[in-house]
Amino acid sequence: MARAGSNTVRPRGEANLVGRNFVARRVSTAAWRRTGAAVLVGLVVGGMLLVSLRMAIVRSRYALADAAATETALMAAEREAAVTLREMRDPRRLTALAEAQGFVRPERVVELGSEATAP
Repeated sequence: MARAGSNTVRPRGEANLVGRNFVARRVSTAAWRRTGAAVLVGLVVGGMLLVSLRMAIVRSRYALADAAATETALMAAEREAAVTLREMRDPRRLTALAEAQGFVRPERVVELGSEATAP
């Protein structure tokens, strides 16, 4: 590390600011304008990105609420369909429907393909 007053050259990336004169270094107005414009553009772009992110979150929440409502409606429809299926398979209902169409109880039942009837 170089001492103040020595003629050795410091590496460019060294951050030793002790003993430096910053008064002599003047920044032009054009440089301030460029820097200010760059900062302003950065803030505007950052703000627009933030707004776009917020809008995406809001859209996602609405889509999630719609999906939850659809799921609830489908679950209710599934329960109603299950109840209807149970009612249609009810033996008493099927017996009454068969009697209304003229079917009678069989006198005997013949089982085909069982081992008891095989010789």
